[in-house]
Amino acid sequence: MAMYVAAGPFDQKLPASLQAGEPHGIGIKDPSAVQKLAAVQVPIEDPTGKISSVYASVEVYPSVGAASARGNAQLDRWETAYGEHDPQGQTVDGFCFEAVVPQNLFICGASRGHAYVETWLRPTPSPYRGVTQAITSSLGDYAANKEKLATE
Repeated sequence: MAMYVAAGPFDQKLPASLQAGEPHGIGIKDPSAVQKLAAVQVPIEDPTGKISSVYASVEVYPSVGAASARGNAQLDRWETAYGEHDPQGQTVDGFCFEAVVPQNLFICGASRGHAYVETWLRPTPSPYRGVTQAITSSLGDYAANKEKLATE
């Protein structure tokens, strides 16, 4: 699965006019990511200029439990930092926080099978929360498709 995620191509539909480039390897130094087998960033751009920046990543883990543990660590991290700005009930299967100060961005993440995916998006007006969630969902679909391909 790690090989397929890293090789691409990113073949999932993105919201609005967003366009994805080819995934490329990245390093993640967070201690909660120590078990990762691979990590890629999927470059995403908005040719209309309405969205100033997107960071989208897919991390692959040796087990569903390891991916879930990474997701829980990130959920705890963002909930501690920004939880007072967002509704309760967020889970490792899907969460989204508005990082009001100082970043002014949305951060969404999810654990899906052997993968943990995360998206950061600027700007933060409310209409873009759904875009951030949709990108995160597309990243999860990409990981799930590559996991299926790896097990066929």
